[in-house]
Amino acid sequence: MNKAKVMICEDDALLALELEYRVTELGYEVIGTASDSERAFELANRGRPDLALMDVHLNGGMLGTEIAKLLRKEYDIASIFISGSAEAGTVHDAVESKPLAYLVKPVQDHELSLSLRCGVEQVRERRNLEQELAAEITDSENARNVLLEFRSTLTSEARMRGLQEIIGGIADHFNNALFALSLPLDILREHGGLKPFELRQVEQMATRHESEKVFMRRLLWASGTGGLELASCSVQELIREVLSKFSPTLPTGVAILTELNEASPSQFVDRNALGLAITNVLANAIEAVGELGEISIRSREVYAGGLIPYNSKAKAGRYLEIAITDSGRGISPETIPRVAEPFFTTHTDRVAPGLGLTQAYGILQSHGGWLSIASIEEMGTAVRLYLPINIQSRSDSSGNPHASRTTHAGEGVSQVLRPSKPSP
Repeated sequence: MNKAKVMICEDDALLALELEYRVTELGYEVIGTASDSERAFELANRGRPDLALMDVHLNGGMLGTEIAKLLRKEYDIASIFISGSAEAGTVHDAVESKPLAYLVKPVQDHELSLSLRCGVEQVRERRNLEQELAAEITDSENARNVLLEFRSTLTSEARMRGLQEIIGGIADHFNNALFALSLPLDILREHGGLKPFELRQVEQMATRHESEKVFMRRLLWASGTGGLELASCSVQELIREVLSKFSPTLPTGVAILTELNEASPSQFVDRNALGLAITNVLANAIEAVGELGEISIRSREVYAGGLIPYNSKAKAGRYLEIAITDSGRGISPETIPRVAEPFFTTHTDRVAPGLGLTQAYGILQSHGGWLSIASIEEMGTAVRLYLPINIQSRSDSSGNPHASRTTHAGEGVSQVLRPSKPSP
């Protein structure tokens, strides 16, 4: 056990020196001596002792009894009085400060030893009890907060599923219409008798048709109903590819730190869909930090068990977590449940809010994972993407046991740091 710390408040320098020696010999740590209130409070603030040996009369205008009351109130430091007076009035004033003991000078060694020992035990027992009580209250409050958050998240998920069903219905309707146009367009393009301007119009229609097909595919992704083309993919390489597209246009005051788990196996994912999800989240992070800030992208393997409120269909098991954190303006607590809703935005100056986070949300759901958002206003936001790790992808691991770290800065400047050594 650590030595108990004691401060000595005594205006007689020789007595203070003697007390310091005796207390040290008894096995306690003396953090310093004080002859007036100013020095006493300085010691209390700096050294945080377990208790104080306090004389009733000190230099300056404040009595030891008054100092003892403030030490208990402001610093939770109890006192043992050592005084040359046993008068009823003095003792009464001392008792009002709730001391651990009141000793009359000259103090015998056994009196000092017993008072210190009992005093330290009382202080530590009380502090332990307070910590246990605080822990119980915290656990109870945490449990309540977790339950409330769980209920809130389930409500948000139900709301999102309703919106996704609407999006999915719209996407299916227009997909059918686009499919019906595919054959006539192909026939027109292959027809040899079209005039040049007619052929140009057909080509423009075909280009617009392909563009609408891409948009409808993204709507399907946002609806979380699938539309995925799965293949083996290195998520780490995909993240680097996305970053390479952003690096040339980053503001000079924005830095992106990456810490990727290279040991994580390739995943069976839709590369285009997942790339879009990462791109959308990263674009939001860059917009949030503005001209000056830091963004980090980290990947690691985690285990998720029990109910997962962000996707009630997700199963317990191992997941690849991609965490994108920014130091931007943050999101208010009441806004977080809505940020993934289609066309919702917190930017009043944005003319056409889009489907960025809605797409990311749906893409992760379609893969059997989920997306979570945590934020503190004026401090930043963390968006975490979770992908299930299946048996096939684990057997396809490259086996590289360490993570790489890269810092990307504005104007395409990048600095690659050496990989950390593998863990023994």
